[in-house]
Amino acid sequence: MRSQPLCALLASAGAVVLLARAAAAEPNDAPASKLRDQAIYTDYLAVKYADAEMKLKTALALCKDEGACSATARARLHCDLGVVEIMLKRADAGRAELAAALHDDPALVLDADLATPDLQREFAAVKSGEGDPPDAPARAAGAEGADCPPSFPGCNADAKASDDEASQAEAPSAPPAPYKRNWLSVAFEQDALLLPSANNTCAGGTGYTCFGSDGSYYADTPLAGADDDVGGGLALGTSRILVGYDRALWPNVTLGARAGYAFGGGPQRPTGKSFLPLHLEARAAYWFGDDPLGRTGLRFYVLAAGGIAEQDANISVDVYASMQSYQSGQSQEYQAWKKTGLAFGAVGGGAMYAITPATGVSLEAKAMEMFPTAAPGLGLQLAYLVGL
Repeated sequence: MRSQPLCALLASAGAVVLLARAAAAEPNDAPASKLRDQAIYTDYLAVKYADAEMKLKTALALCKDEGACSATARARLHCDLGVVEIMLKRADAGRAELAAALHDDPALVLDADLATPDLQREFAAVKSGEGDPPDAPARAAGAEGADCPPSFPGCNADAKASDDEASQAEAPSAPPAPYKRNWLSVAFEQDALLLPSANNTCAGGTGYTCFGSDGSYYADTPLAGADDDVGGGLALGTSRILVGYDRALWPNVTLGARAGYAFGGGPQRPTGKSFLPLHLEARAAYWFGDDPLGRTGLRFYVLAAGGIAEQDANISVDVYASMQSYQSGQSQEYQAWKKTGLAFGAVGGGAMYAITPATGVSLEAKAMEMFPTAAPGLGLQLAYLVGL
């Protein structure tokens, strides 16, 4: 009868010892798992693969000693590192890590948050042995500093670099960076017109209309051949405030519209039409590079546009009312206005600096042809864009 309490006591003591040893067997599972969560759910999902790789290698270093981590935890770290290596276009290193993961846990499956068709194919190939290089376990161990012959593939940086370069063509492409499809903008545009040269500008029939500084129309006949000339050239003209919407039809192509208000147009001449402040524009743009709408930094593009607008510009001319005024040097200053439009076509290009993948500022220049009142012009635009 006394032996039963003794047996129960011994059994309890044994259970306590086993539990204590089990608790102490995997001391680094928790810190390694924390690093893994940061690597995957912060860095990897933000397409910061190099940062994710560094954290996963740090986590694996915590599991290097025997008994430091469970086989399941170590396998998950190897698997995640394999995924990251493949995304970094290091196919052989990625397959080696996947092989090491399956060696630790043959029942391992890809994390659903990381699984893409390309990665699933790579994982299945390694699991079946088709994509698992014979030296995969040694290569994985070599990456962590295990002993192996110096000339063995994966045991030195030069060999690894050569293998990585050779495998780049075989590695699955990284998924395109996410990008916003809807873009809103607000912009300021300054116009300039290429003014034609003219003699006796204010006499009429030259394409110019002259007004005084108070906006009064000049209806007199100036002294011919006495100044009143325009040498031609580029002159600043109207300005405009625009709001816009663009839709990304494909990663490199956007289609959009602009609407706005123009100011600084010329005065209205008798029997003439008043300045049209309305601006309506349709446009298409092509953006250069890989995933240009989904990354930060500089983005370059070209565009074609057309719509409704009026561009006006003016230049000062000196007018003499008579020969007596000319001889006495008594000239009058008028503004010779060139009014163009009311429609335009344009081509151009620009550069956007993306502060974040969804916000940025752009500087754009476009060459414009106004019609039916023809004149070549320019538009220089500064805009702020937000992707939704």
